Amino acid sequence: MLFNPCNYIFETCTLAARLVVLNSTGVLLNAKEGMRLSGAIQSLFGSYCQQLWEKPLVLNYALVVAVLSPLVITPGMAVAAEPDWWLIFGSGDQPKRQVIYADALSVADTPSKSASEPSRSVDVVYVFEEKDKPLFTLYNISFQCKAGRYSVEAANSKMRSGEITQGPTSTQWEPVARTVLERPYDFVCNASSRRTNGMIKIGGGPVTASMLQEFTYEAFWDPANNVPRQ
Repeated sequence: MLFNPCNYIFETCTLAARLVVLNSTGVLLNAKEGMRLSGAIQSLFGSYCQQLWEKPLVLNYALVVAVLSPLVITPGMAVAAEPDWWLIFGSGDQPKRQVIYADALSVADTPSKSASEPSRSVDVVYVFEEKDKPLFTLYNISFQCKAGRYSVEAANSKMRSGEITQGPTSTQWEPVARTVLERPYDFVCNASSRRTNGMIKIGGGPVTASMLQEFTYEAFWDPANNVPRQ
């Protein structure tokens, strides 16, 4: 029997869910909840992997490796592949919970045009449960790590009506301290401490912000309820 890498992904997801997954209130999941989450992860990432694996054999390994490899490096050049999503924070009580994801492969340094320090940017997805808020907002945020400041470069929200709207961006640098951007700041500026800070690597693949929103509802917010889909 040929080795199917999708099976390995499923097993890894299950083990990760049992060992280190946090729920949206920061409490370690019990075994039942861990299995539920592993199933959601498999559904989100595994189905696409399986579709690739079932293609003609000559394409199997090349396609699966291309989708799952987080970064392809050649001499003198790095080419970013699919996103590498991490679950970095969850907060709030029902029905006003939110979960934050960040893409490790989107992190990029930008030289400063002035005497201030260079900035480091990242793509972040906020998923909201509250009915008066969007389904999710995709931000591009820059940080000055030493100064502890941030600037919102782009903000695009998907409303519950299905409409895509652009949110306000920053006109100046603002302090990170005591804001909802402390966790994205830690993700970017203290990358070596991501796991010790309770951040969880979900994985890569062709995963969109909409898929993260559906995953959040299915994995964390009462899967018995209908997942909002637009």
